[in-house]
Amino acid sequence: MASGARQADVRQSSRAAAHSYGLNITGLTSLESAILSAVIFNALIVVALVPLALKDVRHRPASADRMLRRDLGLYGLGSLVAPFLGIKLRS
Repeated sequence: MASGARQADVRQSSRAAAHSYGLNITGLTSLESAILSAVIFNALIVVALVPLALKDVRHRPASADRMLRRDLGLYGLGSLVAPFLGIKLRS
């Protein structure tokens, strides 16, 4: 029971904060509707922006083996080397 009351308290305080700062410009009434609205918006944006992002990307045919070796070399070795470089540059 206490956790339910606490959740209601958090929701009420977040609504009050949103209204006091004018952040609720869309008039969403609950946390669930805000999350659903964000999910739908993001889904629409992804569908619209992915083709735009890939518009000028050149496709070079390559075998899966060659692509895997290239990606493992680039990202695998990079992820091993980058932390050491970061530590060296910081100290």
